[in-house]
Amino acid sequence: MSIKFCDKNLEELYNKGYSKESLEIPKKIFKSFMIALSMAESAASINDVLNPPPFKGLLHENGLITLMLYGGWELSFFLEILGNNQNKISVVSLIFSQNSGGLL
Repeated sequence: MSIKFCDKNLEELYNKGYSKESLEIPKKIFKSFMIALSMAESAASINDVLNPPPFKGLLHENGLITLMLYGGWELSFFLEILGNNQNKISVVSLIFSQNSGGLL
């Protein structure tokens, strides 16, 4: 798998489990973040990451995938399916969005 981060804090969160700038991220969201990236890593098609329980996803026209995690948190990334756990992932953001109507 090849994973790139547009934000150094997200890279630190992924690699270390915490980030100085992301101390406010609840443990449940961190776990969901890691699960979502693991699903993207092993996806055989875009559909494998769009609506896996318990998440809901949206594919934007530009190819960006936004997964609604819990409590209004959203993870956005680009995914290039290559197969055999060699997918390329570019993580754009992990944000809290009051407009998302997040899952409980």
